[in-house]
Amino acid sequence: MPALYSSAFTYHIIAKHLQKNLSGLILSACFSNNREELIFHFEGENKWQLTLKFAGGEMYFFCEPISVWPGKNAISQFRQLENARVESVIPTIGDRSFQILFHNQYRMFFKGFGKFGNILLYGDEINPVGTFRRELKVDADKCLASFEVQTAEPIFPLETPKSLKTVFPWYTSEISDWLKTQDFYSQDAQGQQDTIQQLNKKLDEAKLGIDNSVDPPALLFLSNAPIGKGMPALEEYAKQHLRRFYYLHERELRLQAAKQKLKHLQKLLNEQKKRLHELETRRSYKELGDIILTYAHSIKPGVANAFLTDYFTGNQIRVKLDPTLSAPENAQKYYRKAKNEIIEKQKLASDLEKTTLAIETQQHLITAIESTSSIKDFKGHLGKSTQTEKPAESKPYKLNECGGYEIWVGKQAKGNDAMLKLANKNDMWLHARGVAGSHVIVRKKGTDFPDKVIEYAAKLAALNSKAKTQKIVPVYCVERKFVTKPKKALPGEVTVLKEHVIDAVLD
Repeated sequence: MPALYSSAFTYHIIAKHLQKNLSGLILSACFSNNREELIFHFEGENKWQLTLKFAGGEMYFFCEPISVWPGKNAISQFRQLENARVESVIPTIGDRSFQILFHNQYRMFFKGFGKFGNILLYGDEINPVGTFRRELKVDADKCLASFEVQTAEPIFPLETPKSLKTVFPWYTSEISDWLKTQDFYSQDAQGQQDTIQQLNKKLDEAKLGIDNSVDPPALLFLSNAPIGKGMPALEEYAKQHLRRFYYLHERELRLQAAKQKLKHLQKLLNEQKKRLHELETRRSYKELGDIILTYAHSIKPGVANAFLTDYFTGNQIRVKLDPTLSAPENAQKYYRKAKNEIIEKQKLASDLEKTTLAIETQQHLITAIESTSSIKDFKGHLGKSTQTEKPAESKPYKLNECGGYEIWVGKQAKGNDAMLKLANKNDMWLHARGVAGSHVIVRKKGTDFPDKVIEYAAKLAALNSKAKTQKIVPVYCVERKFVTKPKKALPGEVTVLKEHVIDAVLD
C-alpha cells in the first residue's frame, strides 16, 4: 500500500522545514478556535504561523505567514511557552514525530500516530505538563523516553521483506517495492548497504507525488509524476485530503438528514393511509345518527350504550350514547361529528398527495447526494448545508477566560438559571451581594482556584450587576453545590447555603 501522510519521512520533511524557518523566533501566541485546530504564531526577523488540523484520523501541518487570529471563543493553549524562543526542531529518527526545543527548557513533542496524534508539552517533569487532545487519556502519563524507537542493528545481507521491516520499520511498502526492482534481496552485504545509502539519498532529495487513482489519495515518495519538493508538496497533499474529508463529512451529514426525513415521511404516509382506511370502512357518524333516530322510540333515557339492529347489514351493533341527552339529541350529536368526518377525509386525501410527493422529492435528493463527487456539487441544486439548516443554539452565558480557566457570565435571569444547571457541583459560583446581577461560574480545573482567577471573576460579577458604579463591591463566592434554586422562585433567584463574601475592587 502506498505511503500515507503519517510516516517517518513525512515528519522528517516537516521537522527539517520548521528547523529552517522557526529557529530563533519567539512563540507569541498559541490558541485554538475549535477542537480540531491548533495555531502557533512565531515572531522575530520573520513571522510564521504553524497550523495543525485534525481531520479523518490524521494530523496535518501548514507553515505559512500569519493569517489567522484568535476568534471570540478562542482558547489559549500551552501558556508556559508564551514569549519562549525556539532553539531547535529535532526529528525522531525512524518515527512519526519530532520535538521543538525552547530556551526555557520546555520541549513540545508532536506525535503523529494517525488517530492518536497529539501535542505534548514537557518541562522538568517525567510526564507531560500539558496536552492538546485531552481525550487521549493515555498521553497524560506518557514519559518522553517511551517514544524512543528501538530498532535492531542491520546485519547484512537482509534476505526477506520481513527482515528489512525489522531493521527499517519506517520504510513504506512503496519503498519496499522499489527495493525489489533493484534486486535488493539477491545482492551481497556490500551491495545492499550501497543500495540503502542510494535510497536514503534519493528520499532526502525526493519530489513527492500524489496517486489519485486510489481512495484516499496516496502520498508517494518515489513518484514519476511529482507535485513538488518538501513542505509545499506536503501542504498540497494535505489540502487534497482535507477537501476529501470535509466533502465526505458533509455528504454523510446530508445523507443522514435526508434518510431520517424520508423515514419520517414514510411513517407519516402509513399513518395517513391507516386513518383514511379506518374512516372509509367503519360505520360513518351520519349512518349512526340515522340508526339512533330509527330506534329513538325504544331507547330509554339515561342509557350510555344501546344495542341496535344495523339496518344496513342486519347485524346487532353497540352504539355509545350520552346519558344526559335524549335519543334525538344524541342523533344530532352524531350528525355534527359527521360534518367533521367529511372534512377530515378531504384533508387526509390532500395530505396523502402532499406526503407522497414529498417522499418522491426526498428519494431524488438522496440519489443526488449519493452521486456527488466533490463539495462543489452541494452548491446550487442541492441547496444549503445541513449544518446551517438549524440556527446554532445560543448559550445562556458569555464565555471568558483567565489563567486557563473558563469563566461563564450569565445572560439575563433565565440564562442564570440555565447556566446554574450546566455547572458542576465543584465549580465556583459568584454573585454581587444584595443587588441584581449576573451569576458567574468559574469552571473547576485542578485542585485549587488561583487567587487571580477568583479576583477576575469577582470583578466580572460586580461589573455585571447594579453595583457596577461602586468602587468596592461585596461578592458572594461559594462552590456551586452550596447554591440552590427554591421551588416557585423567580427567574435568577437562588438561595446561598454557605455565605462567603469577598470584595471586588473596580478601577
